[in-house]
Amino acid sequence: MSSARSSRSSLGKSALPNLGAALFVFVLCYGAGKGVKVLVIRVTNQRRRHCNLGVVLGRLAQWGIGFVGLLVAFSILLPSFKAGDSLHLSAERTLPSPSRFDDDGRLRVVSHPVTFAGMTDAAFNQIRQYGRRSTAETIHLLEAIAGITAHVSREEDRAALLHQARMIQRGSQAAIHEEQDREDVEARYRAVEQALEQW
Repeated sequence: MSSARSSRSSLGKSALPNLGAALFVFVLCYGAGKGVKVLVIRVTNQRRRHCNLGVVLGRLAQWGIGFVGLLVAFSILLPSFKAGDSLHLSAERTLPSPSRFDDDGRLRVVSHPVTFAGMTDAAFNQIRQYGRRSTAETIHLLEAIAGITAHVSREEDRAALLHQARMIQRGSQAAIHEEQDREDVEARYRAVEQALEQW
């Protein structure tokens, strides 16, 4: 009984520094995002042109830096959380409208929203390109894609995952020389294909 109580209290004590560090990182990134927003608006106002563009770019910069801070905070608070897990979350949500309206309901900006395919490319491209000679890294990427397939609900998201898996598979066949390793990669690729076909 006392050992269970002491383990709970030690768990609470170890979680507190993580919570503090996560809050600190998020507040730091949020503040930096607000600063960048003000700077972008100020620069565009000084040029006396494209004021609306400055507001939009400032907000995008603020949101981007805040999102990075949120991911880092999650990684500190929940060490098992991976940045790739955000693809799971985005696969399950509806994409926002590209149209931005002002308070009076007038259309002000038509943006190019971030798509699931764009996020998939951003998450996998550089790792795939630099890690294609590593069997472990290649298998890890294919397993990550296989994990995401259960969360996709749109055909274009499925196509983006399949495209990324095919590039990983082709790169590994050209770069990995050990036949057993190539077979392991091929087995993981087939598992991804089957998961996407069952969708």
